[in-house]
Amino acid sequence: MDETSSLVKDSLKFFIHHLSPISRIILPCIIPLNLLYALAGVYSDDPNQLFWFSTIIGMVVYPLYQGALIAYMASVISGESLTRGQCYGVGVMYWRPLFLLSVIISLALMGGLFLFIFPGLYIMARLAFSEFYCVLNKQSPFSSLEASWHATKDKVWGILLGGAILFLITWLPTWLIENFFSLIGLEHVLITFVLSIVESVLWVTLSVFAYRVFCSVNTVNK
Repeated sequence: MDETSSLVKDSLKFFIHHLSPISRIILPCIIPLNLLYALAGVYSDDPNQLFWFSTIIGMVVYPLYQGALIAYMASVISGESLTRGQCYGVGVMYWRPLFLLSVIISLALMGGLFLFIFPGLYIMARLAFSEFYCVLNKQSPFSSLEASWHATKDKVWGILLGGAILFLITWLPTWLIENFFSLIGLEHVLITFVLSIVESVLWVTLSVFAYRVFCSVNTVNK
């Protein structure tokens, strides 16, 4: 518990200290994506069509900014501090393997969540390092999945606990604000759009935490 608490605190400190460059990396992708979601939610009459449309678009864009984010985090830890353009270059370079990874992981999570919620969360924790192995160790998607599965064997409960804490920090405030606006009759597509942007930025803390645990595991194994 002490180790997990320390890793969560370190992750939040890193996120807050590097909020500006992190935002500059993800917002160019997140803003148009969430605007598309908001407009689709207003003008679409078919919820199923909206779900698949938003899912496909999100999965196409995600590897680009996630690859860039991983490159940035790694560069800060190594003391290089890549520029935003260099980070995007990494995202473009690893778009294909990261896209394949996101598809495989999404299917695995859907399968786990279909059984019950906990198996899905367990799978998510065991595969939490796969993107880092893919981008930083230049491993193939399937090798990355295997490496993550082995590396998280003794860290799964810490990952789940830390992830749950950060999930509450990121999701609960925006959920409360959105419901408050709903209660006072201020539901509007603009409010939903702004809150979705804030939530998307805050969710980066989960990636930061996963990377922090990844670094601790690899330091111990060296």
